[in-house]
Amino acid sequence: MLEENMHKFRLAKEKREEVEKDKTPAEAAKAIKEMQITYEAEYALYLGRAMMRYQYREFMLAPYNFG
Repeated sequence: MLEENMHKFRLAKEKREEVEKDKTPAEAAKAIKEMQITYEAEYALYLGRAMMRYQYREFMLAPYNFG
């Protein structure tokens, strides 16, 4: 089963403050973008594993409006 809370990249306020600490706005934006890319790669792996788990079923039902 695919979990709906896994669909979008969300950055908590505390994590954003940690990333932005001692960085210029451009460096902070780049760091956040890298975190988003890493998240999306992990999410793609999550989807792939979920689909492989149910590959022998006749159909899979999943939300189609991912992030």
